[in-house]
Amino acid sequence: MAGDVGGGTEFTAEGVADVLREACEAASLDATGAELLRLGSDAVYRLASLPIIVRIARDPVSCRRWNGPWQWRAG
Repeated sequence: MAGDVGGGTEFTAEGVADVLREACEAASLDATGAELLRLGSDAVYRLASLPIIVRIARDPVSCRRWNGPWQWRAG
Protein backbone atom coordinates (compact mmCIF):
# COMPACT_ATOMS: atom_id res chain seq x y z
CA MET A 1 0.00 0.00 0.00
CA ALA A 2 1.42 3.44 -0.95
CA GLY A 3 0.91 5.03 2.47
CA ASP A 4 2.59 2.27 4.42
CA VAL A 5 6.03 2.02 5.99
CA GLY A 6 7.98 -0.88 7.38
CA GLY A 7 5.74 -3.79 6.49
CA GLY A 8 2.33 -2.20 6.93
CA THR A 9 2.66 0.70 9.38
CA GLU A 10 0.57 3.71 8.35
CA PHE A 11 2.62 6.82 7.49
CA THR A 12 1.10 8.96 10.23
CA ALA A 13 2.67 10.64 13.26
CA GLU A 14 1.64 7.64 15.38
CA GLY A 15 2.84 5.06 12.85
CA VAL A 16 6.25 6.62 12.24
CA ALA A 17 6.76 7.10 16.00
CA ASP A 18 6.77 3.30 16.26
CA VAL A 19 9.33 3.10 13.44
CA LEU A 20 11.44 5.79 15.16
CA ARG A 21 11.49 3.83 18.42
CA GLU A 22 12.49 0.62 16.64
CA ALA A 23 15.23 2.34 14.63
CA CYS A 24 16.62 4.10 17.68
CA GLU A 25 16.62 0.86 19.63
CA ALA A 26 18.52 -0.87 16.80
CA ALA A 27 21.09 1.96 16.81
CA SER A 28 21.31 2.10 20.64
CA LEU A 29 19.80 5.59 20.71
CA ASP A 30 17.12 6.98 23.03
CA ALA A 31 13.95 8.10 21.23
CA THR A 32 12.35 9.48 24.41
CA GLY A 33 11.17 13.05 23.88
CA ALA A 34 12.02 13.12 20.16
CA GLU A 35 10.44 16.09 18.39
CA LEU A 36 8.64 15.57 15.08
CA LEU A 37 9.90 18.39 12.85
CA ARG A 38 8.19 17.40 9.61
CA LEU A 39 5.77 14.79 8.29
CA GLY A 40 5.35 14.77 4.54
CA SER A 41 7.13 12.57 2.03
CA ASP A 42 9.49 11.84 4.94
CA ALA A 43 9.22 12.09 8.71
CA VAL A 44 12.02 14.10 10.31
CA TYR A 45 12.70 13.93 14.05
CA ARG A 46 15.15 15.70 16.35
CA LEU A 47 16.29 13.48 19.21
CA ALA A 48 16.14 15.06 22.66
CA SER A 49 18.94 12.89 24.05
CA LEU A 50 21.63 13.78 21.47
CA PRO A 51 22.09 16.31 18.65
CA ILE A 52 20.84 13.83 16.04
CA ILE A 53 18.24 14.22 13.29
CA VAL A 54 16.42 11.06 12.20
CA ARG A 55 14.81 10.80 8.77
CA ILE A 56 12.20 8.12 8.08
CA ALA A 57 11.36 7.77 4.41
CA ARG A 58 7.89 6.84 3.22
CA ASP A 59 9.36 5.31 0.05
CA PRO A 60 12.34 2.94 0.50
CA VAL A 61 13.59 3.90 -2.98
CA SER A 62 14.15 7.48 -1.80
CA CYS A 63 16.58 6.17 0.83
CA ARG A 64 18.71 4.65 -1.88
CA ARG A 65 18.92 8.00 -3.67
CA TRP A 66 19.99 9.87 -0.53
CA ASN A 67 23.59 9.14 0.36
CA GLY A 68 24.61 11.46 3.18
CA PRO A 69 28.11 10.56 4.44
CA TRP A 70 26.80 10.07 8.00
CA GLN A 71 23.69 8.12 7.13
CA TRP A 72 23.00 4.88 9.00
CA ARG A 73 21.04 2.33 7.03
CA ALA A 74 19.51 -0.93 8.06
CA GLY A 75 20.34 -3.89 5.88
